[in-house]
Amino acid sequence: AKKALVTDEDLRQRALSKEMMMRDQISILADNVEAALKRGFQLGAGQGLIEGKLKFCLELYQEGTMDSEAARSKMKRLLGSGFDDLVQEYLDKLP
Repeated sequence: AKKALVTDEDLRQRALSKEMMMRDQISILADNVEAALKRGFQLGAGQGLIEGKLKFCLELYQEGTMDSEAARSKMKRLLGSGFDDLVQEYLDKLP
């Protein structure tokens, strides 16, 4: 009997509740996307900085300003967390 007595106000409250829940979910999703984009940008910037330094070490070696052991040592010191493969790529270019 109670189910049959659903009022317009009950329906309105349910709709508002669902709308608020959906807005909360959208807000959470937007925050997560923004955080992921920010983190991706930071990682990309970090990789670019490391790669620039690695290229510079390689150029110093190629110009004869730095021997391969010094270049290898400097590149290893530049190693940043998560950039192991990138550093190894440049180390492989040295004899």
